[in-house]
Amino acid sequence: FSPNGREIAFISQRTGSWQVYIMPSTGGVARQVTYHTEGHSLMDWYPDGKQLLVRARRDHGGPKSERFFRISSKGRKAEKLLFDAAGDEGRVSPDGKRLLFQREGAGLYRKGYTGSQSAQLWLWSDGKFNRLVGDEHCNRSARWGSDGSEIIYVSNRKGNFNLYRRKLG
Repeated sequence: FSPNGREIAFISQRTGSWQVYIMPSTGGVARQVTYHTEGHSLMDWYPDGKQLLVRARRDHGGPKSERFFRISSKGRKAEKLLFDAAGDEGRVSPDGKRLLFQREGAGLYRKGYTGSQSAQLWLWSDGKFNRLVGDEHCNRSARWGSDGSEIIYVSNRKGNFNLYRRKLG
């Protein structure tokens, strides 16, 4: 749902590749907002409701080749690359200035996995990267607290996936 609750953004393969669509939350016709043949993964709305965070593969090959882009929710405009590094599960901060995301990550089916492919949580702010949670356990699916001063995430540090909270300094 958009920040004001009036629209719903979603992805669909109705044109042959995963594209982003927006429709009124009360129902109606869906409007396509992306058109690249490589497709998109929808991550989040920006707080202003005028932009969306997407993940896509552009001009990169191999594993970990998808990047984050900011796109307009209002019409067909060029994508804006946020930074040239791979990531997943991106979430825009409540103030729209920071990006919380995940790097690495073995599949959720690998319960109890620890090791080099464990998911790590990162923060991108002011053009800099800061690893927030990066240990041998799987740390993923982070979300912002309502005021942006903390994150809530999933970790298997005690053997099962549980929710954890971390204050940001």
